[in-house]
Amino acid sequence: MWTTQCVLDECEAFGSVLYGPLKVLKQFKLQPCNHKSTLSASKCITRLIGKKNKEKLFLATQDKMLNDWFRTKAGTPMLYIAFNTITLEPPSEKSKMKAERQTDAKIAPSEREHDVIKKLKVEAFGEQEVKKKKHKKLKGANPLSMKPKRKRKEGELSKSQKKKLKRKQREHLSIENG
Repeated sequence: MWTTQCVLDECEAFGSVLYGPLKVLKQFKLQPCNHKSTLSASKCITRLIGKKNKEKLFLATQDKMLNDWFRTKAGTPMLYIAFNTITLEPPSEKSKMKAERQTDAKIAPSEREHDVIKKLKVEAFGEQEVKKKKHKKLKGANPLSMKPKRKRKEGELSKSQKKKLKRKQREHLSIENG
């Protein structure tokens, strides 16, 4: 486990409030942070780990904002202390997706391997004819579902005309009775 001089300086600046963490941090080795002046602990750690975490460092902090920022970056494992035990936090979604992409890239055959596989298939099974898909012809409506129009006799009324006539007759009767 490592710490930086900037983290120690910040803990000392808080005085007795962070006396316990300061005692614990003084037990760790110092990682050179390579800045000219002392930075805040979160800025120093962010610069040390960086965006890609090339040195494969773990992050152990109680700083909520720093934890949230590193959760959005892939490949930074985080530790925290709870009930006197050091616990490794589960990987973030970005870390899981990055790991999945890397394993897919390792497992997938290269272009050369693809060519070799194609050649072996041709040798083993022969040339396969490329079948063209048949396109279905556009068809019209089902002739049985199309009902021909009914021819009316002279003077015959349609359904809607009959309903209107009945309504008018009822109104006429109600006016006469009323």
